Parts: sequence; structure tokens; C-alpha cells
Amino acid sequence: MLSFLMTIGNEEDRAFMAALYRKHQHFMLRIARKYTNNHADAEDVVSESCIALYRNIAALRALDDLCHCYYIASAVKRKPLDLLGSAKRHQKYFVSLEVFGDVASSASIEKNFILQEEVVLVLQAVEQLPLKERIVLKLKYEFELDCADIAKYAKLSQASIYKYLSRAREKVRAAVCETKEEENHVQR
Repeated sequence: MLSFLMTIGNEEDRAFMAALYRKHQHFMLRIARKYTNNHADAEDVVSESCIALYRNIAALRALDDLCHCYYIASAVKRKPLDLLGSAKRHQKYFVSLEVFGDVASSASIEKNFILQEEVVLVLQAVEQLPLKERIVLKLKYEFELDCADIAKYAKLSQASIYKYLSRAREKVRAAVCETKEEENHVQR
């Protein structure tokens, strides 16, 4: 990371990125470890993520601490997934019989289809949430952070995080129920 910082010509940008890295280093490593096999790979992912973050430094400067957390977590998560996608593209011509798995019954296909429809409803409801509620919900469930960590990295109280989560869950629940009721009403 130090070598990357030295390549930044603008002193203000270098200081901003160094401070951002120091502040979120453990957070970034924690996210990276979820998607990599070892600590060295996680450090590589964090370094690559910092380069990607630097490319969007103007956007980063405009964000508050809570938005920084989500933006950084998303950047770190994207790097190993990009690498995995690249590796899969290289192996696209090699097909294993395991890919085909067991033949599914029509009942399990229908059950999966219904579950997929419900997931879509939940994701649509999440995207309609106010920004802070949406970010806290995604940090909790997408990045599997506990409320104490979210509060620490976002510089908010744990009580605030609990309130955001509670409101977000209730709004998502209500939106999904409302959509299902509308669909049932239309089908009648």
C-alpha cells in the first residue's frame, strides 16, 4: 500500500488516501478475508481496492462516514469477484459433469421460482429505502457486519444503527406484504 501512495502526485490526495486506508484498513481486510483463501490474498485485494477507490477520489471526498463504509466494502468485495470471474472466463471451455448436478423435480423447481420472486420483491423494497437505512441494512446482511462494527466504522452510536435496521426491516416487510396483496388482488 505504501508504494501505491508514493505514486500519487497530489499531496492532498495522498494524505486523503493514507488517512482513509489507516482508518479502514482492518475493515477492508475483514471484508477481503470473506472472499479469499489466505491473509496474503486479502492484502492483495485491499491494495487493488485502494487503487480502484483512488480512481473515484472525488466521489469519496463527498461521502459521509456511513457512505464511506458501504462504498469501501463494495469496492473490496468487487475485487475478488472480478478475479474469480476472470479465472472462470479462462476455464469456460472446460465443463465438468458436476455442473449439471441432480435432476430437479418439478416441485423443487416451482419452490425455487417462488423463492426467487420473493427475493426480487425484497431487493426492490430495499432499493426504495432512504439512503442511510439502505446502507445500514446492506452492511448488516450483505457484508455480515455486526451493529457494533457498523457503528464504529460509521461513527454512529449503536442505538442509531439499531434504529436504522429496525426501520429498514419494517419498511421492507411492509413493502413486500403490500406488493403481494396487490398481486393477489389483481389475480382475483
